[in-house]
Amino acid sequence: MTYGRDRLFDYFKLSGLRKEHAPQAKLPPTMEYYRKVGAALMNLTKADLGDDSILLGGPQKIVDTLKGVQALGIEEVILYFNYGRKPDAMVREQMDRFMKDVAPAFAG
Repeated sequence: MTYGRDRLFDYFKLSGLRKEHAPQAKLPPTMEYYRKVGAALMNLTKADLGDDSILLGGPQKIVDTLKGVQALGIEEVILYFNYGRKPDAMVREQMDRFMKDVAPAFAG
């Protein structure tokens, strides 16, 4: 199951969020948030990508994880399927599988 973590780690490593030379001037609040994200990503290791940062496993495990998030009172989750230079067909298949096997557990 490390394949997903490897790709996510590579995405963060290569993305513009993880930069050593972030601007030092005062930024608007939304941009300040991204600077903080970038700083957190600088020391990120693959081991840091736990169940609270990536959904891995079969449909029931993912449903259970998201139900746990829902039980905390979180009403919205952003899912990224296309990261780490995945082939388009893989991204589409994962999105289709999510909608077929996971999303119905949250209908209504």
